[in-house]
Amino acid sequence: MTKEIFTTICGLFIIEKDIVIDKVIFKNLADYENREKAVSQLLNKHKDAKQTTNAFPRLKEYLPTFFQQNITLTKNKIRESVKRDDLIIQAVKNIEDIEKAANSFAKRLRDWISLYLPELDENITKHEKFVDLFLEKSKKELMKELEIEKSMGTDLAEKDLKPMKNLAKKIQDLYKTKESQEKYIEEVMQDICPNTLQVAGPIVGAKLLVHAGSLKKLAVMPSSTVQLLGAEKALFRHIKNKRAKCPRHGVIINHPLIACAKQKDHGKIARHLAAAISISAKVDYFGGEPTKGYELREKLEKAFGKKENITENKDKNKEEKQNDN
Repeated sequence: MTKEIFTTICGLFIIEKDIVIDKVIFKNLADYENREKAVSQLLNKHKDAKQTTNAFPRLKEYLPTFFQQNITLTKNKIRESVKRDDLIIQAVKNIEDIEKAANSFAKRLRDWISLYLPELDENITKHEKFVDLFLEKSKKELMKELEIEKSMGTDLAEKDLKPMKNLAKKIQDLYKTKESQEKYIEEVMQDICPNTLQVAGPIVGAKLLVHAGSLKKLAVMPSSTVQLLGAEKALFRHIKNKRAKCPRHGVIINHPLIACAKQKDHGKIARHLAAAISISAKVDYFGGEPTKGYELREKLEKAFGKKENITENKDKNKEEKQNDN
């Protein structure tokens, strides 16, 4: 009968006629991970042995050890699978949750303050500025700033204003948390994907990572896919119903180059931007020059007229690196 060699996480076994005739037991996971030498030695000793994957019924006594070792290995693999781009993805999702919560609370605060000073709600559209003004200034100061002689709102005692201010402070704290999360995302992206950061920016770049799933997946995507990340529903709607327009861009619509451009130029800019992001992601993942992103960004800005002091940012980055060294 042919000899069989069975490799498991707890050892190597040579089996003949349902009997283990030779074995090498791994003392720990390191032995298993570096098992090539042990396998080679055992195969040299039993040259007629063939690999098998169906020997568990004949190794019942080793099953408890196999189970424990496999659990340990699985935990190690899960631990090792966590990459820094996973941290970016979680931070972006946290920002999205903060925005939803802050917007919901801000709408409630606006309704509440409208009883007190409705003109503030009418004149200040941005939630963050609305909250800051309410906390920083009195009703008289706000009326003077808004050029209002007499407000339609009622006067409230301090005890009635207190819960409104408490809510406003909570909303303000949410916006501060969001800001700190954005800074954190930028710092992590500077470490793991500086080129993608320079081309896409921290928020757009991070959202691309969320939709792609990881930097590796973003790096291997064609630029046409990068262009439409975040617009999957619209794309599938177009595929299903040809009457629906094909989307020209996904999350990259929030990039300054597209946001500040004319509507008719969006498609063209999106194609060039997606191509630059695709290149920068590949350079980041495969370990290229961290300055490639500046070159790609400069080319885009020269082509589409967006003027930002990239040279100043580049020199600042170099100075920071020199200071760190």
